[in-house]
Amino acid sequence: MTVSYAAAIATCAVLGWSGLSKVHSFQAFVASLGELQLQRRAAEVAAVIVVACEIGVPLSVVVGLIGIGAVQVVILAVSFAAAGAWAAVRHLNVPCRCLGSVSRRRIGWHQVALLPLWAVGAYSVSSLPTSTFETRLDVMVIALVAMTLLRSFSCMQGFSRARNDRRAYAGG
Repeated sequence: MTVSYAAAIATCAVLGWSGLSKVHSFQAFVASLGELQLQRRAAEVAAVIVVACEIGVPLSVVVGLIGIGAVQVVILAVSFAAAGAWAAVRHLNVPCRCLGSVSRRRIGWHQVALLPLWAVGAYSVSSLPTSTFETRLDVMVIALVAMTLLRSFSCMQGFSRARNDRRAYAGG
């Protein structure tokens, strides 16, 4: 496995997980976009576009539309950087919903700083081999396993906290 292949898998995993997390907590994501001073309707439309692009990247890879997947990564990268810069310049205290309600960060300059990393992700997705459906499906399966593993860490932390909480067992 090449570095580019691994980067493409990571990009698909992160964006797929992020998109699915936003579907789960969609209204919280729309509220965060609203805190960026978007009108409610514009925030809803932007939220749908972001979720569609995030989920669309791994799906584009599977169906062999590698170029479209890479363009979606670029669109997301520029959008994230623009939102971060907007919030930082305006001194807005907007919660980051990058990974759904799991995120604890605030939107700011770190979104701009991550732009080169997203460029690597877009390049890695664009350089994936398009030879066989099985290869592309492998990328998606590995990305799904990676997403599951990432999510399991936060679940294990919750289990660990609940283990020490008597109310979790006693119902009170």
